[in-house]
Amino acid sequence: MVLIVFTLVDLVKMVPMAGLGGLLLVVGYQNIQPDNIRTVWAIGLPARLAMGATFAATLFLPLQFAILIGVALSFLLTILRLSNRIQVRELRLIEGGFPVEREAPASLGPDTICVLRIRGSLFFATVQTLEAQLPAVETARGATLILILRDIDDLGSTMIRLLTRYATNLQRAGGTLKLTGVNEDLWGQLERTGLLARLGADNIYREQPELGAALNIAIRAAREKRGARAEQV
Repeated sequence: MVLIVFTLVDLVKMVPMAGLGGLLLVVGYQNIQPDNIRTVWAIGLPARLAMGATFAATLFLPLQFAILIGVALSFLLTILRLSNRIQVRELRLIEGGFPVEREAPASLGPDTICVLRIRGSLFFATVQTLEAQLPAVETARGATLILILRDIDDLGSTMIRLLTRYATNLQRAGGTLKLTGVNEDLWGQLERTGLLARLGADNIYREQPELGAALNIAIRAAREKRGARAEQV
């Protein structure tokens, strides 16, 4: 095709625009995939909006701009969706039984041990929602909050600042923040950003092959500290 265009320029100019338009219609029709359209439509409203906006843009804008609009809109809708789906859940410990998951408490009481896990994606757009769900620390004297970070490799700068701020407020109230399930990559990030020094290495528990092993160690340490404090009183 390229060879014909460059060698037979005069003949190519004689090709009617209607013929080129017909060729585009045939190619466009062949690229329509009803199964994929039905799948996107069934996913939900964000996917429908992105597909509809991209289709509408192709009717009025050059193809490359229409594709860019579709990609940008999909990216924006994904961020909005993920930022509203972050959840902080408490694992309530049951003696002789399995932990029970429930909503995180509104505040930390004195001498309590609270275990929290985060459900959802951690990135800059979710930090504000996450911070609003963390327990208040005004009455957290002697309390220990244990945050499970297993399977998390990167917290990001915004999340690091949030944890630093929260740990500082908790320490001022007389409480302690512990992180469990921290892998090697995350340990290095905590060390480089200064959060490890802020919390203390004895309050950060490395990830173990056994599920829950690091959490059990952290809980045992918190209980021992609480018991020692009670004996002093």
